[in-house]
Amino acid sequence: MKNEVGLKQIALELNLSITAVSRALRDCSDISEKTKQKVRKKAIEIGYQPNFMASSLRTGKTNVIGIIVDSLCSPYFSFIIENIINYCKERNYTTLIIPTNKMEAYKDDIKECLKLRLDAILTFLIPTKEALEFANLNKIPILLFGRYLNEDGLNVVCTDDYTGGTLAAKYLYKTSHTGKFCYIGNKNIECSERRKNGFFDMLSKLGPAEKTYIEGEDIENILPNLLTNDYDAFFCFDDILAVKVCLKGRVNNISVVGFNGSSRYSETAFDITSVESDYQEMVEFAIDTLIEGINGNKETKIKLFPTRIYFGES
Repeated sequence: MKNEVGLKQIALELNLSITAVSRALRDCSDISEKTKQKVRKKAIEIGYQPNFMASSLRTGKTNVIGIIVDSLCSPYFSFIIENIINYCKERNYTTLIIPTNKMEAYKDDIKECLKLRLDAILTFLIPTKEALEFANLNKIPILLFGRYLNEDGLNVVCTDDYTGGTLAAKYLYKTSHTGKFCYIGNKNIECSERRKNGFFDMLSKLGPAEKTYIEGEDIENILPNLLTNDYDAFFCFDDILAVKVCLKGRVNNISVVGFNGSSRYSETAFDITSVESDYQEMVEFAIDTLIEGINGNKETKIKLFPTRIYFGES
């Protein structure tokens, strides 16, 4: 009864039928996006909460999207997940985090999502072939966020990491004093390789350059030697590594570029110059794509978002 009163109030205030309001809140395709946005805004204003239990029994949908993630400590993951949660609320969906300590999303992770009757899956980890086949077999939309994999049935939203690497190379080439460059990466993460390739390819085009690659896990032991051997330009897989370089090389005249722009939305020791994208736009595209899949759109979407340089103080 409370929900019915809420629907009537929204309908009266917007001069719409109760059926139109209900279908707008359920994101039905016969309602225009403009009308949906008006209805959602008014629902938030009056504190209307859809009865998801009743809706689930009626439609077979739970309006819940699962998020598979291996770390909540990273400022980047925390920021993106917060935006996902907020945007899902705007679209009348809730979220459930599925934590894992593995490097990939496995079939068991997909089984857990199905057991919880989730409508769709957003994963920060590349799914195994078996996991992807299992998701497609059970007709649950799945989207990979932040990594790249071209497979049938897998939606992908990520940054253009290769171009991001070229942007870092151009910036550091201008600021380097010695022509000795280092990329600090992560061998276990797919996008690290694309960032490194873009960085090294552009340096080769720009002119003579000495290029070195080291693993981020070895940074504590190797970095002091690089600093004493006149390396003064560092491109790092993420801002966490970039901060470590700044801390180690604070007395050196070094140039550092990170990735993800996390110093803009979290407190770090340094305001890092960093490669970033429009993350809010990425989140909205990802969730909209999943909701389209929930509603029957079987088209697989792959989108690489443009990168740009954020110029920090460090």
